[in-house]
Amino acid sequence: MQHLIVTDLDGTLLNDRHGLDDVTIETFRELESRGHTIALATGRHHIDVRGIRKVLGIDAFIVSANGASIHDTRDQSIYRKSIPTELARELLQLTLPYDVMTQVFTPTEWLVDRPIERMLWSNHHSGFGYRLEDLSRFDGENIEKILLFGKPEVLAQIEAAIHARYSERVAALTYTDVQCLEIMAPGVSKGVALQLLMDTLGIEAPQVLAFGDNLNDVEMLSVAGRPHVMANAHPRLFELFPDAAHIGHNDEGAVAHALQVLLD
Repeated sequence: MQHLIVTDLDGTLLNDRHGLDDVTIETFRELESRGHTIALATGRHHIDVRGIRKVLGIDAFIVSANGASIHDTRDQSIYRKSIPTELARELLQLTLPYDVMTQVFTPTEWLVDRPIERMLWSNHHSGFGYRLEDLSRFDGENIEKILLFGKPEVLAQIEAAIHARYSERVAALTYTDVQCLEIMAPGVSKGVALQLLMDTLGIEAPQVLAFGDNLNDVEMLSVAGRPHVMANAHPRLFELFPDAAHIGHNDEGAVAHALQVLLD
């Protein structure tokens, strides 16, 4: 049976240095040679993910910005959903504590409201960098994702305020890390994107193996017939998926080792 293998990157496929171990590269190349389909599903920008895919040396689909965008193996866009322009503009004009950093993904750029050099080191495979922009004046068009970076307790207050203020208009909110609150268009998630990809490829849930470690992976793991939760995952994932395969740590090549069983 041929499978669709969909995996998160940071905290899952990538090691703690945001790199790829040899065993991971070898395993994924072998999976592709045997006819399995691979998708990389992440909160990262698709331009950044292309660099990781190049190191893997495979023709993987890319689900980026937590499901707001899907690109095929030849980098052709097959799905994209932006935050409604007026809603995006309003969100960018919210009064936030000074220590909360704001970032924006458009289809072609990564925009930030202040320098955040420490975040660039995780993009060493692609060299993809940001551009400084006064986001409070941004027109709000073609925004795939807004990312707020700050203290967890502050982000929790902002999340509650967004829900209370916008009610039915509220965008999709999730966390890729305790310090990263991410906002996409209503209805966007990795799970929705995965289902769209499955429908496009004619693949059923029992053929889908998914790997994740954080809250932005919940919907994806729910859609997949064979979910896998990392040992280093957010505690909530163990509660939500008690019957999933619980595998090792991302810094031990756990995804590759789990997939070796499939190869064998």
